[in-house]
Amino acid sequence: MMRPSRSTASAILTSFLIASVSRCAALGSDLPVKANLQLWLKADVGLEFDASKVTTWQDQSGQGHHARAASATAPVRVRDGVNGRPAVRFDGARSFMTVAHAPGLSADRGLTVFCVYRYLGGFRIAQKKDRSSGLTPDGWFVSPGPGLGVAGRFARSPFFARGHAYLQTSVYDPSSAKIRVFSSGEPACEVTEVPPCKLNADPIHIGKRHYPGQSEGHLDGCLAELLIYNVAMPDDERVRVEGYLRDEYGLARYGQEALPITRVIPGRRSVTVDWLAPQTATGRTDLQYALEVKLRSAPWERAVVKTVTGRHTSATLDGLLNHADYSVRVRTTAGDAAAPLATSAERLASPSDVPGVVIDYVHKNEAYFLNKGIYIGSPSIARLPDGRLVASHDLFGCGSWDFSRIFRSDDAGLHWRHVADLPEAFWGKLFVHRDKLYMLACRHRFGDIVLHRSPDGGETWGKPVALATGPYHKAPVPITTHRGRLWTCVELRDPEFQAAVISVPVDADLMDPKTWTISKPLPYDRAWQPEGWSPKRAHVSEGNAVVDPQGKLLNILRYNAPPHYGKVVVLDIAPDGRSLSFHGTFDFHGSLTKFTIRRHPTTGVYWSLVNRVPEPRDGQRAVRNVLTLVKSRDLRRWTPVRDVLRDDRETAPKYTGYQYIDWLFDGTDIIFASRTAYNGAHNFHDANHLTFHRVRNFAAGPVSVGP
Repeated sequence: MMRPSRSTASAILTSFLIASVSRCAALGSDLPVKANLQLWLKADVGLEFDASKVTTWQDQSGQGHHARAASATAPVRVRDGVNGRPAVRFDGARSFMTVAHAPGLSADRGLTVFCVYRYLGGFRIAQKKDRSSGLTPDGWFVSPGPGLGVAGRFARSPFFARGHAYLQTSVYDPSSAKIRVFSSGEPACEVTEVPPCKLNADPIHIGKRHYPGQSEGHLDGCLAELLIYNVAMPDDERVRVEGYLRDEYGLARYGQEALPITRVIPGRRSVTVDWLAPQTATGRTDLQYALEVKLRSAPWERAVVKTVTGRHTSATLDGLLNHADYSVRVRTTAGDAAAPLATSAERLASPSDVPGVVIDYVHKNEAYFLNKGIYIGSPSIARLPDGRLVASHDLFGCGSWDFSRIFRSDDAGLHWRHVADLPEAFWGKLFVHRDKLYMLACRHRFGDIVLHRSPDGGETWGKPVALATGPYHKAPVPITTHRGRLWTCVELRDPEFQAAVISVPVDADLMDPKTWTISKPLPYDRAWQPEGWSPKRAHVSEGNAVVDPQGKLLNILRYNAPPHYGKVVVLDIAPDGRSLSFHGTFDFHGSLTKFTIRRHPTTGVYWSLVNRVPEPRDGQRAVRNVLTLVKSRDLRRWTPVRDVLRDDRETAPKYTGYQYIDWLFDGTDIIFASRTAYNGAHNFHDANHLTFHRVRNFAAGPVSVGP
């Protein structure tokens, strides 16, 4: 293959730059706010190269504040850096760029910075100072974790997760002495009492924490766009720029889109998408929807499209590649109009065969829920008085950790639809009492215990009431009826988990906090550990309120005491519900993961679905790729009946999880909801599916599993 001559290469580069400048002029006309713009770096325009290295990144603001790099430390351009769009890739080791000092780039008058990026690690996106971390009064920096730091003040906790695409906005207002940080327009954090920032004469380092000979650090990640304004932007202007950038990069978050997608469900070589009609189309009868699906790395022009009439708000597209990553979106038009009336946020899916019926799914790189969480947790299931099923899960891993999604099935679990999203509901348990649907949850991670109630089977929910002031932890464990009261177990985190029980009379108004009793919390005592055990650290959590064969109410708790396993801690619950005491430890196959124990109402046999460890090996005791049905007549001796779900692939212990099972008796069957990590999950713990399963004729003969 012939290489181009230097003159040919120069001509190619010149043509590229001319095209870039022309394109920038067109794009610049779309930027909704240009006043006070001091720097605008955009990865698909204005790049100059030395071989594959980006040595100049032209400023598109018109101020001439170009970023430059020596060839030895220059970053590279990648085509698919942020949501399928070009970005400049910093290697986390040596690459960085600099922008020469200019008065308009200092923060003395205020500062607003917009960053579109995806990071894997590192210290800084941009830093205007030649020293360390912003602890002197004349510098500012933007970090991929907490956001903006000015004059030595910044948030101490990270708000942005590694590996995900973000639009981060940071605003410093000297008049109010505040820094505000936003994630795709949603408030992430606020820093107060920020001192005035003195005029700074240092260059801006992009992709590097600059501190020669000291604690330097480089950005490991992709920067697609960086805009700097030298004022604290008013909210209306900030929102307009955020909307422009969200649309450009497909970064719409939950609650911000005009056409909401409620479920993305991957199947075997297929994806099913459910959505809601846009509010702008209320009352229209001439709608048409287009489901668009493309390989994630491909342009939207290559999408496959399925069109349905406005009577439908769900569509399935077949013929896809299993295990490939796809982007999906929905567009709606009205009448003969060519322009879309509304477009959904971009969502992701990876088709595959998945055990059971998929109730909900979140791709591990999904941007849509980043402000709420990115992994599926806390499955819960309940049966409504009319026989319909309702299920829920929360989201964890980043974001607010204070949000649950509610689903309902009208056909015994064969099909599901999303019916509500419930704020102030984390680690929640759905249950029905006297024909009303409730969710007992924490207001947020380690928060107050709150109770929600729905009058219509989960579609709408009233304001929750607080039953106990946090920091509490709980799980979707059983709500047990015993001696005229409802009982369930929680834990107070102060600072370690302390077991507690909360109860209420069955004939009380459950939404009246005064009717509830919560016990004095009981800390873990090392004296409880079995003979021969010597854990370095141990705790108990996620207790089940269970009535034993003698009629005594017990709290049976998951027992984490590595490297030991195979036993649960059992506490006695006082009849008045105000205290607990140590009862003993029992053998139990699923002691390392949350479990639910229920007693069959006619046979009196206790049953559970647990993560049995089939072949314990060092470092692989906490595996969740095997789900086993177990039974007991006395709670002390448990017998494995059959493995209900099992993945024996070599990678399964690391990437497959059938876990946190919540289940119900359903005649001769058991039905259950699973937090399922499968087909592209981040790991076995960080699940990407909520799935429904049915164990037929569980108590007699071979066990079969199906929807």
